[in-house]
Amino acid sequence: MMPNPSGVGKPDHVKAIAGTLRKDRANPDAPQQASDAPRVPYWLEGEAAEWFEVLVDRMRAIGLASSTYTETLAMAATRILEVEKTTEIIQREGRVYETSTAQGDRKLSDNPAVSQRSQALRHLHSLLGECGLTPTSITKVSTQGGKPAPSNPWDGM
Repeated sequence: MMPNPSGVGKPDHVKAIAGTLRKDRANPDAPQQASDAPRVPYWLEGEAAEWFEVLVDRMRAIGLASSTYTETLAMAATRILEVEKTTEIIQREGRVYETSTAQGDRKLSDNPAVSQRSQALRHLHSLLGECGLTPTSITKVSTQGGKPAPSNPWDGM
């Protein structure tokens, strides 16, 4: 196994989710995730804010809706919007465009939106995986006793 290049191990809650937590190596002083639900950041507007709410609903459904993940969800919402916008450009303009070389020969070049969408998709996949919102990562998520999260955070009181 390769050592972690950052020198920092995975947080205990990630190990617990993955099923690799060893109690003898757990950090009893590790911070816990916040119990309040994420709110749309003030700088996130329009369609990205709508996607943020969709992602919060999905996190709530698996019992992980926490304000601890606000920034990660905001980045994911922004990336979803980037994927939508670049897809629209590709559908309208095509995957390639025609240009000519300095000698006047015909040349087909990649539409820059294709690589932008590919980069956004890779980053989005990574962000969704961190939140347990991909088919593989959801199998590693564990909620309290396997119970779905209450729709109202105050219901459990």
